[in-house]
Amino acid sequence: MAKEASFEIGGKSFSAALTKVDREKVYGWVEERHFDGKGNPLSWATLLMDGKTLISTGGTALKTLGPDGEEVSKSETNANSV
Repeated sequence: MAKEASFEIGGKSFSAALTKVDREKVYGWVEERHFDGKGNPLSWATLLMDGKTLISTGGTALKTLGPDGEEVSKSETNANSV
């Protein structure tokens, strides 16, 4: 617990302490859920511009592309490096 601070204004004394604030209580929280026509949960994914790679929600992707825009494997990039 934080140490209380004391204030004196116009001959009156006041004290106050810091209190931890839960961000969700201050700003709220939203969770979106999506379902198909039968009530089954759906999962979202993003299709990258290459038209081949799917990234699910919360995921990241790192790819190496050649000059023609096609994916280059890690072994190919290591073989071509000097």
